[in-house]
Amino acid sequence: MNKILSERKIGIFFFIDFRKAFDLIPTDILLFKLKFGYGFDDDSIRLLSDYFKNRAQYVKIDSILSTICEVLLGVPQGSVLGPLLFLLFINDLLYFLKEFLTILFADDTSLGLDDINYNDLLNRFKNAAKNLINWCKFNKLDINWKKSEIMFVTNKQNIIIPEFIYFKTELIFK
Repeated sequence: MNKILSERKIGIFFFIDFRKAFDLIPTDILLFKLKFGYGFDDDSIRLLSDYFKNRAQYVKIDSILSTICEVLLGVPQGSVLGPLLFLLFINDLLYFLKEFLTILFADDTSLGLDDINYNDLLNRFKNAAKNLINWCKFNKLDINWKKSEIMFVTNKQNIIIPEFIYFKTELIFK
């Protein structure tokens, strides 16, 4: 941010909230990435595959228990492996968002972009965001637009920050 201000640029930061991030990770895609993207051997993949199989859950309210349901998606929260597996799953996002400064920390993802010209910045942001949308579709993750935030940073005078930014049909800033 200091660099943006000292160079008299305009910065846009996008703080992404993935909808039910840990709960909706498709384990088949995760295992594929681990094997072919990270080079995990077959024994490691079998071990992790077993880790994801035969998981069940139920809900308890007071003394009433729901029926037990098999868990088919997600990485276990509260486990030591959960945040690591999630990060390994989204780590390839960096390759799809080369234009953004990207910071990944557990399920918090922050993107940054700067430019001297405001209109150029918005156009670059919208074009780069298309790659984010495509990555999400391919990886079966959704952005929770209502919980995601955009922040502009500048010390330039006479910059009018829009009240709304639309990307396709999604309102991504208000």
